[in-house]
Amino acid sequence: MDDKLFLLNLFNVLTLLGIISLYKYRIANPLFYYFFFNWIMVFGCFNFLDFNIEADYIHALLISMTPLYLLIGYLLGNLGELKGSYKKYLLTDIKLKPNKSVLLYAKILFVISIFMSLLYYHLVGYNLMFLSLTSKVDDFVTMRLEAYSGNNYYAPGIFNQFKNTIFPILFFFFYFLNKNKKWISFYLILIGPILIYSIAGTGQRTFLILCSIIGFFIFSTLNKGKIPKKNMIAGTIVILAFFSFLSVNLKRSESTSFNDTFSQLFYRILDSNQYSAVIAFRYVYDKDIQYGGEWLTSFLGLIPGVKGSDLSNQIFNVIFGGTRGTSPPSVWGSAYHNFGFIGCIITGILIGFIYTKLYKRFLNGDLNVLRICGYAGIFAYLASWISGTPSQLLNNGVLGCMLILYVAKVFKRKYG
Repeated sequence: MDDKLFLLNLFNVLTLLGIISLYKYRIANPLFYYFFFNWIMVFGCFNFLDFNIEADYIHALLISMTPLYLLIGYLLGNLGELKGSYKKYLLTDIKLKPNKSVLLYAKILFVISIFMSLLYYHLVGYNLMFLSLTSKVDDFVTMRLEAYSGNNYYAPGIFNQFKNTIFPILFFFFYFLNKNKKWISFYLILIGPILIYSIAGTGQRTFLILCSIIGFFIFSTLNKGKIPKKNMIAGTIVILAFFSFLSVNLKRSESTSFNDTFSQLFYRILDSNQYSAVIAFRYVYDKDIQYGGEWLTSFLGLIPGVKGSDLSNQIFNVIFGGTRGTSPPSVWGSAYHNFGFIGCIITGILIGFIYTKLYKRFLNGDLNVLRICGYAGIFAYLASWISGTPSQLLNNGVLGCMLILYVAKVFKRKYG
């Protein structure tokens, strides 16, 4: 058995061990699902690794052991306490009727998130999804780049919280509260298109996928692991339809046929990020360890007007030429670039530890619908974080989830 096959099999066995260990605590558990997302990233990377290249060999050694680091972190964070917390969650009824003050806050925040979404596209000057449906777009790819990285891209971190996170979470929140009301169909017909307009308007497919993951986590948590088939089918059809539409306009798919759609989806899931991760590791392998400097720069980039790390742009330039795009390293490649091999081990242990502690905090807390939705959003982002720096979590939407949780807690405490 050659080294590549041995390391891949070792990785698969360790991943399976992690999944089996956490299966009985799987509902909305970010670490349980992280094993799946990490498998997608690492398995795909192995397709592009060349063991004749030293960087690729070291890369394979590093990523093949990542499930073990996660398991160590889980064991340190658990220490026998998760069983009781999980049982309490399963046996406790979810509070379906929110406190009046909290419900008022949620309505206000929902309106603000819709307003911020519409304001964003007003500032950019167009919504690429709407423009493509109503008229001919001559250069979809260039306009897509301008929509999220051009001169008119205003305060991306702030707007991301509202249009890509708070809006979808509260959309699902109000749907769940009122799903048995007669007017719920009107709600879906009226607000649903605005949601699609918001998350797909820049032409990016990433937030469509993230929105579906958030929806899955919310419905899975609220239904104690059981998701109605009609919701799954309807959600899948909508996501695939718009994913296909965006792929065709990006000229990454020839048609909206079933085969082309799934071909492009599988490429996006198993090849695109993984190829970037392999090239990224080769790029940073010969560079000096940053000792956290690149992560710090990326965090500072969250401040409006402050330039963050351009590592993803540099890697994009290596792959495609030009810096009008991003190709981030994997989480493990990023950790290696900042802290070396030992840093990757510590990062994996910390992910397992922090995810487990956060999950226990959720299980032991008040099981009201808004809190569950807020935590489900956080867990969705944590579980799917397989590339980039930790600041990417905050920039994408974790801050929005935290805002939902924090302000709801303040409103409940102040107004009872």
